[in-house]
Amino acid sequence: MIFDWLIELKQFDNDLYAIKYFDKNHSLSSNKFNLTNHLPLKKTHFPTRIMATCVLIMFKIYQTNPNVSFVFTGSPSKGESKSDTRRFRIYSYLVWNKFGRITFSHRFDVDNSCYLLFNNARGGLKNLFQISNY
Repeated sequence: MIFDWLIELKQFDNDLYAIKYFDKNHSLSSNKFNLTNHLPLKKTHFPTRIMATCVLIMFKIYQTNPNVSFVFTGSPSKGESKSDTRRFRIYSYLVWNKFGRITFSHRFDVDNSCYLLFNNARGGLKNLFQISNY
């Protein structure tokens, strides 16, 4: 069985990007980021394929814009609270191990399953609130 995934990239002010993805079959749903395809992970290869693609996209964006920062949220699946979601734990592990701490400051909010990969070329976290209105 093959699944098609769509990746959505949103660009905000100050070179901040949010990367999201969802199953193409759920593209019309208002909950598309919370839905899963309900198959065992080993059959879909979900974590390795779609997340590796997202990381490659992030690296490509960084290559073209060395000032870029990234943010993502690990959306809760059905029946899961918004705190420390399974997706958030997987993303956090991947990002922590693929993006260096010299280039990026890693900040996260476990209670809301949010992760900020802030580019240190922007002057570090001390400038985060000066450039951000989010």
